[in-house]
Amino acid sequence: MPAEELITFADILGQDATRDFLRKAAREERLAHALQFSGPEGIGKCSVALAFAAWRLCERDGDDACGQCAACRQVIGRSHPDLLLVSVAAGKKEIGVDRARELKRFTQLRPLSGKVKIAIIDGAPLLTTAAQNALLKTLEDPPKRSVLILVANNPDALLPTVRSRLHRVPFSPLSNDEVIAVLTQRHDVPHGVAKDLAALAEGSPGRALTLRACLDSDGAELADEFAGVRDAGYLELVQLVTRLTQRDSDVVARLEMILARLRDQAATSPSPRSALRRADLLRDALGALRRTNPNRQLLLEALLLQMART
Repeated sequence: MPAEELITFADILGQDATRDFLRKAAREERLAHALQFSGPEGIGKCSVALAFAAWRLCERDGDDACGQCAACRQVIGRSHPDLLLVSVAAGKKEIGVDRARELKRFTQLRPLSGKVKIAIIDGAPLLTTAAQNALLKTLEDPPKRSVLILVANNPDALLPTVRSRLHRVPFSPLSNDEVIAVLTQRHDVPHGVAKDLAALAEGSPGRALTLRACLDSDGAELADEFAGVRDAGYLELVQLVTRLTQRDSDVVARLEMILARLRDQAATSPSPRSALRRADLLRDALGALRRTNPNRQLLLEALLLQMART
């Protein structure tokens, strides 16, 4: 989660319908106590959650957080007593039961200075089973004047008993023009580069930024190695997988960039059917990575072995 920064509704490009729904439901006091923000990675779910929290905790009764009052300054410093942010700790891969118990204690307390207590779980599917079961007790009897937001790229990874107690707030991918606007206006990406990235990003500015980072490193070289995978031995395949998974958060974006490169190369390949088949295998592996949480090392080794035989 971004630190030392106030994210407001005005900072968010796209997701206007979701913003308007949250604002209207909160004003009319008909917003559910437990929400599930679901949708693809990198399209603004966590940013909207933080903007909503800043707005609800702001001392001024406007349409957005003012950024100036004491409450907004506390949100910026991540020190507001009525805001709890939960995510995977550095060096960890899961959110344990202790954090779920902390969240339960937090929501049971009355708001200290704001209108409501707000807890945001970023990466909710990474909650362990024990943590989800501990959270279930809070969801079954939600405290008044509290809002719990679970941010989930893959909500199916949550227990059915947890999902059934959440009000789902769906997020849609952005249009290409919106992705380009985010890249150029918020991240100073040149328009031509932003246009190329948007074409690959499937409506996700976050994915576009990761793709750019991959291109700036060794992404092109990796794509060429994938294209020549038929000539590689097993040891070379394992080494290629190791390079791909060195930065776990980049794996999907790297594979997306490689998939785009393979499709482009198929047009000029002497064996286009074989090249397209390898691209299809990579596309299927990407789908598995997005829908589930498999052992990435084993999945990618199996993928490369299949591609080597194609």
